Amino acid sequence: MAAARACLVVALLLLVALFSPSEATSSTSLRRRQVRSLLKRLNKPPLATFQSLDGDIIDCVHISNQPAFDHPLLKDHTIQMRPSIQPSGLYGEATRPFTQTWNQNGEKCPDNTIPIRRTKEEDVMRATSVTTFGKKTHGGSPHPHSHLGGVTDGHHYGVAYATGDSNYYGTKVTINVYPAMYGDDKTRLFIYWTRDAYNTTGCYNLACSGFIQTNPQFVIGGSLSPVSIYGSTQYEYDYLVWKDPAGGNWWLQLQGNYVGYWPSSIFTLLQTGVADTVEWGGEVYSPQITAPMGSGHFPEEGFGKATYSRAIQVVDSSNHLKPPNGVGLIASLPNCYNIMTGSSSTTSWGTYIYYGGPGCPQNSQIEVISEDVEARWSVLGGGGAPDPPGGYRLAIGSYFVYFFGAATGAEPPQAPQQASSRNLSDSLHSIILSSRTIQSRPSILPSGMYDEAAHPFTQTWNQNGEKCPDNTIPIRRTKEEDVMRATSVTTFGKKTHNGSPHSHLAGVTDGHHYGVAYATGDAKYYGTKVTINDPARGNWWLQVQGNYVGYWPSSIFTRLRTGVADTVEWGGEVYLPRITTPMGSGHFPEEGFGRATYSRAIQVVDSSNHLKPPKGVGLIAPLPNCYNVIAGSSSTTNWGTYIYYGGPGCPRNSQIEVM
Repeated sequence: MAAARACLVVALLLLVALFSPSEATSSTSLRRRQVRSLLKRLNKPPLATFQSLDGDIIDCVHISNQPAFDHPLLKDHTIQMRPSIQPSGLYGEATRPFTQTWNQNGEKCPDNTIPIRRTKEEDVMRATSVTTFGKKTHGGSPHPHSHLGGVTDGHHYGVAYATGDSNYYGTKVTINVYPAMYGDDKTRLFIYWTRDAYNTTGCYNLACSGFIQTNPQFVIGGSLSPVSIYGSTQYEYDYLVWKDPAGGNWWLQLQGNYVGYWPSSIFTLLQTGVADTVEWGGEVYSPQITAPMGSGHFPEEGFGKATYSRAIQVVDSSNHLKPPNGVGLIASLPNCYNIMTGSSSTTSWGTYIYYGGPGCPQNSQIEVISEDVEARWSVLGGGGAPDPPGGYRLAIGSYFVYFFGAATGAEPPQAPQQASSRNLSDSLHSIILSSRTIQSRPSILPSGMYDEAAHPFTQTWNQNGEKCPDNTIPIRRTKEEDVMRATSVTTFGKKTHNGSPHSHLAGVTDGHHYGVAYATGDAKYYGTKVTINDPARGNWWLQVQGNYVGYWPSSIFTRLRTGVADTVEWGGEVYLPRITTPMGSGHFPEEGFGRATYSRAIQVVDSSNHLKPPKGVGLIAPLPNCYNVIAGSSSTTNWGTYIYYGGPGCPRNSQIEVM
């Protein structure tokens, strides 16, 4: 695989992101000034504001004033309000309710605004620096999937992947959600994007420009309600990500609702190309392996106990959703976190995975397992471990889905770095998006959606009916303390990434732990039922519960502007220096429905903008004894391809073995 290989990470993670608070002293006055400067840039003037029950402040910001348009490539961007077409093959899934804490009582932003969670000072202060706030670290890893971080960096995985098809135009998955056992104990909707493997571009949520939100119902970074209960009621959400054939934007749909898109213009390879690998699963970030993944239970516990993703599908070149080919598994620490996959004849389950785990005890002696993973990659991918991809990725929150885009030829040279307290990429972004026309919805949806109409999506801030005024969008206000939590102002809102054979996943030594399923069975991916690329304009759209949320404009990408992804991934991630943090429900995938976290009805978008089940689903779980992932397939369309993932993490000081 050429080094220019693009990666679009559609990280569907109800991310268990436990960041250790930074030490604050009286000598941090400079940092506080940097934090306040960052907050001023992140928190846009609101037209309305809500106080969420979970403590978040939700700002309703005019849709044309959202942070995405700080990106230089989106200067003249016209907002696409909906995709030009949806992938075909959706299993009768209509739009469904999607509730967040902020709007669980009916709150909503006014028309023409979107809700944005305000960034607080303490949010930034939790980061190691202001410059790393909102960014993902990426360390070394033994995995041949170079986008995954190394276990020694604190990244632990339970991953399924597919490489059975040559191209992926998207993917679709139904994900089981459990409380994110970190900090405020909230399960949150998050997104992440990068086009250079976390080096200078990309960030979590809206900490930098890129993703264009079009739906006023969703708060990126907002908490979700309700979530699953171990051994009891299970809650899940449908995600679809696909490339709009009309414009090349990559759209995100959640619960049948368009959320928004990544504009094709911000990519290079994914601008005109597609993906050759798709992954799904879980990740835990912690230098220790005590943090749980998913439900905190192993995949073997099965439904109701282990976290799962079901009805996994990929989008083919005909824009049709189909089951993934060549599903593989990755579990670097199977004694801490694991993953398993399966297939059902029912479309409701189809291809699925269970993943997660409790982690391992503190100071456990662990062995990183890599040989089986390398061999599996050789069989499924048609060769040895690939060269590190170019790093074009989109991440959507609640466990995750990854896309990897391939392209012939070398990556275009980047602008030279300049010494500055502000990222050069941020300066570039403000130029690219300064002149733009907002795309209100994708030009088309992938065909093959299982009759999925839009459903309510409630967050805490609008649960009593609050709504932003017309022509505004809700944005969570960034506070000074939000930025101060970052290691620096320049890293605020960004994910650090220190290198790994799975290049889009941070290393275990960085505290990132995963339970991931992936697919590379198709040659190209134009999206996944999870994230969608609009073929008319090339923007990458986000749809949740059938509602358009927004999109990443194609202009902010290079490869993803005209290209597509070659890999799609789904699963869970925990970020914590220790491995004690649970992933998903905190139960292993084996506990099954009602206990383990899952993603179901996983699909990908093909070149014909049709949703189809993913091919070649594989699994990644570097710490399977802490967090694991399993996949399966059901003949029912409401499950189709699915995964269970997560785990309780591992006890403090456990001796763990990295798989």
